[in-house]
Amino acid sequence: GRHAAAYTRALSLGDAGGRTGGDWQRLNDEPLPLSGAYLDRDETPDVRYLVEIITPEGDRLRGEPVEPLGEPDAPARNVALSNPWPSPTIANAACAVTLDSPAAVGLALYDLAGRRVCTVFQGELAAGRHELTVDTTGLPAGVYLLRLDSSGESLLRRLAVVR
Repeated sequence: GRHAAAYTRALSLGDAGGRTGGDWQRLNDEPLPLSGAYLDRDETPDVRYLVEIITPEGDRLRGEPVEPLGEPDAPARNVALSNPWPSPTIANAACAVTLDSPAAVGLALYDLAGRRVCTVFQGELAAGRHELTVDTTGLPAGVYLLRLDSSGESLLRRLAVVR
């Protein structure tokens, strides 16, 4: 199989906008995993990466230097929505909305065609856990989607109604 080694080059800010100069430094002693992923936990600014593939025959193939991708920002989880209970339900169901901080919240029930069936709650809620009741007494049997919109996030949960 092929083996790969990752190299990095420290760049100085004074050399052509930080894109030239500096020596390549080997980052790892072991070959990269087959996924080719490598996480450099060093937070030195202004570095680029170069991957070198060493074939079983000993040939060295180098790619072009690349900028680091960085780790994706974790999405802010300001809000959580529990699964409704009971589900299936005959008349009413409940769900819990949990907020890390006060926020405007919209909770609505939709049919599977995407039509809003009812608004369960619309307004401001304080931080903490809140139990809300979903009245399904006038709805036909079927599967519905409970949608929570808050702080730029939308969360969906299924709710089954039986008669």
